[in-house]
Amino acid sequence: VDFVPPAARRTFQGYLRPDGRVGTRNYVAIISTVNCSATVTRAIAERFRHGLHERYPNVDGVIPLTHKAGCGARYGGPEVDQLQRTLAGFAHHPNVAAYVIVGLGCEINQVQDLVTSQGLEGDAPPLFVIQDEGGLAASVASGVAAVERLLPLADACRRLPASRIAPDGRLAEWRHDLPDSEPGHRHVAHLWALHPGHDISPDATPDLAAAARRTCVPP
Repeated sequence: VDFVPPAARRTFQGYLRPDGRVGTRNYVAIISTVNCSATVTRAIAERFRHGLHERYPNVDGVIPLTHKAGCGARYGGPEVDQLQRTLAGFAHHPNVAAYVIVGLGCEINQVQDLVTSQGLEGDAPPLFVIQDEGGLAASVASGVAAVERLLPLADACRRLPASRIAPDGRLAEWRHDLPDSEPGHRHVAHLWALHPGHDISPDATPDLAAAARRTCVPP
């Protein structure tokens, strides 16, 4: 198989996520743990259907992620495990900048169990249980308020150009080549693709890896 050389590969400006993956969209997601919380989940998202882009131009939308499972199963059963892994996949999809989880309260797929079993604690997502909130209207209001708090964070995300090599052989810091007014002063943001990202490696992108080395260890 003839591989396309790194310099000739097509690239796109995407949303670089903390785990190194890149999204093509920038959403805030509302995830239901059970079919019974789907109505509230959709109602929260509906509040942001109009006028969102005027306030947050870098957010592509607030999306409800619902399903017809989450109850009528056995605690610890394979069907619950599969559902929880799927929902965690939604939460950590590179197209999702932030998310909210909405549960009913009496379902098998409990909100806290989902978070704990899938290691979502570090994300600190807003969690809502309809029965604890006091019903549909109160839950929708709480969910809307939580999304409003997340939207500025999601809007702060920007599409980033692909890594490239500057004329001096180092990784380019800027989109365009600019005079280096302070040669001794360096930034590290453009090294994100090397670490903690995984876009640059000696095997997959040897030219970029060499440029990254030159950036970190000047000749």
